[in-house]
Amino acid sequence: MRRKYLLFSLTCLLIGAACAYAAQATAVPSRETVDKLYKDGNYAEAYDGYRRRALDKNTDPKRVGEDLTMAINCLQRLNRVNEIDEFREAVIAAHEKNWRLLKAAAHSLSYGPHYGYIIAGEFERGQHRGGGQPASSEARDRVRALQLMQQALPLVQQDSNK
Repeated sequence: MRRKYLLFSLTCLLIGAACAYAAQATAVPSRETVDKLYKDGNYAEAYDGYRRRALDKNTDPKRVGEDLTMAINCLQRLNRVNEIDEFREAVIAAHEKNWRLLKAAAHSLSYGPHYGYIIAGEFERGQHRGGGQPASSEARDRVRALQLMQQALPLVQQDSNK
């Protein structure tokens, strides 16, 4: 009987610890925590935090553009430039009615890296080892930035606090 009780208690403890860890892993970190990680040079951890903040629909709409910009900066420092486009479009999809975010995304397109390689018919931003055809994305990035600004224009006009 005592052995069953001990086994049951241990199982409950492990399940509780796993639930607590899962809740902590999915929680959106505070801006101060993520900024400290960035300042300390922990760019991978900072990127994870900024990514969670930028993709969270409950993030302050006036500051989510900063999270996008800082996450892209982390990716550049980690030499993971090829992940920027997918990440940026995911954030835009999550906050498509936020003109401030759309402006920040357009700005990141205008001032980000405009080089890459065409590999297997797909454009991959940034450096690439071996194979592929070098390509410039400057014209494509400019068009996408203009599309985002055009999408933001009616939202700005509706906002009372411009």
